Amino acid sequence: MCIDKNMLYGAEIMKKISIQMLSIIAGVSAFLSLALRIVCMFFFYDDIGYYKSGAVLPIIANIIFGVSIAFFLFASIFCIDKKQRVMPTSKASQYAALLPMGALIFHVIRIFTTVFNDTNVNKYLLAISALVSAAFFLFIFLAKKKYATAIVYLGIGVFAYLFLAWMFVYFDFFIPINSTDKTFFYLACAGAIIFVFNEMAASYGAVRSRFYYFSLFASIIALSTATVSAIVGYAFGIFKAYITLEFDLFFLALLVYAVTRLIDAQKSTVIIEGVSDKAVMNTENDENAESIENTDENQETVDDDSE
Repeated sequence: MCIDKNMLYGAEIMKKISIQMLSIIAGVSAFLSLALRIVCMFFFYDDIGYYKSGAVLPIIANIIFGVSIAFFLFASIFCIDKKQRVMPTSKASQYAALLPMGALIFHVIRIFTTVFNDTNVNKYLLAISALVSAAFFLFIFLAKKKYATAIVYLGIGVFAYLFLAWMFVYFDFFIPINSTDKTFFYLACAGAIIFVFNEMAASYGAVRSRFYYFSLFASIIALSTATVSAIVGYAFGIFKAYITLEFDLFFLALLVYAVTRLIDAQKSTVIIEGVSDKAVMNTENDENAESIENTDENQETVDDDSE
């Protein structure tokens, strides 16, 4: 009985954590996990892509990463209301969507202008999936409701691109399949997949708020830890072989887009039954207008007093 009470008490505490607080926790978790990963790369890497045997800090870093993902899984279940709104893309998010689109176009150019090892992944399939994925982010930039169906279908192209990315890395036998670098790349692919899936659902109006916010928090942690650290390792020559530059640039651009969507989420409210999103937005606009009117009245009063 005591355990049940503690569980209920913990659940009540979790319910009091707001989206804003969860966002702060996600930012701190992502930064801490990334910082530890970079430190481990500089001081605890061996020649074949594993952490040195017996090193404690890499174990701590992996535990923090895993606990962070698990925390946001439970936080999404217990903290976020089922009727929490998923905000539409803001202007900042729309423009941020151009970044992954540009990264995908850059990847297509690199495919045909550099030496490409197509032993396991055909470069034409990869190029086509990258172009379809670029179109997905272009339609997000346009942010028109009439493009919702197109966004859903184009999102399948993003899944194909990420699957080919996974195959490209998994079947590269110059690096062990279960190496630390490959493992984090797989995690980045997983984070990108669930985030893109929820963006597709959000554009179509069929999104589940708890799953959406979990995908948002988890993808930010996974993409930052895996991608930024990989680019840093490449820049400082830690990696003897680095074949994922173009994919990592896409993940980095997707991370920026995810962060702008997290900023959008700060304005999220719980949907009241019988009240549409439009009515809620009109109420917010009315409150803003009333605030402006009150400010003007106060200014006029000050001016009258001064006279």
